[in-house]
Amino acid sequence: MQAADAGSYSVVVTNAADAKGVRSSGATLNVVGPLGIVEAPPRRVDVPPGATVRLQVIAAGTPPIHYQWRLNGIWLREETNATLTLSEVQPASGGDFSVVVWNGEAAITTDPTTLVVHAATGPPPTDLFKERPTLREPKGVLQGNSDQAGAEPGEPISRGGGKSVWFQWVAPADGIVHLTTRGTSFDTLLSVFAGTELSNLTPVTRDDDRDGFYRSVLAFNATNGQPYQIQVDGFGLGGVGGDFTVIWQLEITNEWVPIISADPLRQAVRVGDRAVFQVQTEPTPPGVPPLTYQWFFNGQAIREATGPEFMVPKTASEHVGFYSVVVRNQFGRFVVSPVVDLQLGFPPGFFFHDKPQLMFLTSGGQFVPIGVGNSVFTQAPWPASAGPKDPTPCNSPLVGTLWQGLNATNSGRVQVVT
Repeated sequence: MQAADAGSYSVVVTNAADAKGVRSSGATLNVVGPLGIVEAPPRRVDVPPGATVRLQVIAAGTPPIHYQWRLNGIWLREETNATLTLSEVQPASGGDFSVVVWNGEAAITTDPTTLVVHAATGPPPTDLFKERPTLREPKGVLQGNSDQAGAEPGEPISRGGGKSVWFQWVAPADGIVHLTTRGTSFDTLLSVFAGTELSNLTPVTRDDDRDGFYRSVLAFNATNGQPYQIQVDGFGLGGVGGDFTVIWQLEITNEWVPIISADPLRQAVRVGDRAVFQVQTEPTPPGVPPLTYQWFFNGQAIREATGPEFMVPKTASEHVGFYSVVVRNQFGRFVVSPVVDLQLGFPPGFFFHDKPQLMFLTSGGQFVPIGVGNSVFTQAPWPASAGPKDPTPCNSPLVGTLWQGLNATNSGRVQVVT
């Protein structure tokens, strides 16, 4: 008996009266021994809209064997079987699918399967700004691959970006444009600019992860005949590229949506210090009722926190958590800021990071200096998100990870207490 013999077995019984026969239910054979992957899902699947996609992993090892499927590194709820079935897929169904297999003795993560549901309605965005395609349709889908993309001199690049592609969209009517990178296989950075040359681009709005699974989503107000430059990039050290999908739709309306021009920032302060969260929005036109604000803590509205600024005057452990703000206009249209965290610690200004790349992207690095006799304390909120390349210590998968860098100023032993 070999590990390759593991899998599901069934038998078909036929006779002279029934040539097709009848198939028995499946029986699973586990080969006891070190955990291993006998058959992994394919590395790539390309299908048209409406197809059914079935991904399967066959593992061998000492039972019980557990499975957890992931999309772009984040767990898919209730997808805990050896087979993942996706029905009636659409362009937004794409991404990188992988599965973590473990049995208490070891844990293995398969290489991702890149699923692309091909439904492009126009040419792919381009690496060079001057070669970008121009689209005028009120809705559409663009797809491509940015692995070989880079950044041009003078190009506006978000922190962590560097593999950007561009397209120009000219508004066919006034209204609100809804944009998403759902269906993309990497952590996207989505930005919108006004202007027609790299030298005169003006930011309109941007987003990183608000669509879940490291995908971006945003909305902005479009004026008939106005060109807008759309940039798709990937978050990483020097940027990340891969198969991407961009979906847009123009909602023709006389209403408008609030635009956040500066998001709230994360806070890392000492116990007893104050923490201040601020949001900046585009100014409202003269005679238009002012915007309203509501701040939230861990998803719950904070009483009387209804301005563009929210302050915790004396920070304590009970204030550690996640903060966001909803900005609303007179039409009831609203925008939700990114969720940012408040951490306590010493020295102040150093964070636990959800993404390990952030330790290297901050100017000078985000590594806490520690030497003989020094100590570092940080209290950070949970939950965190899993990452595509998170490790699997303790022979089991991690739901989510937080990272902090330490810079030893002396040789010796570092003791970590949780």
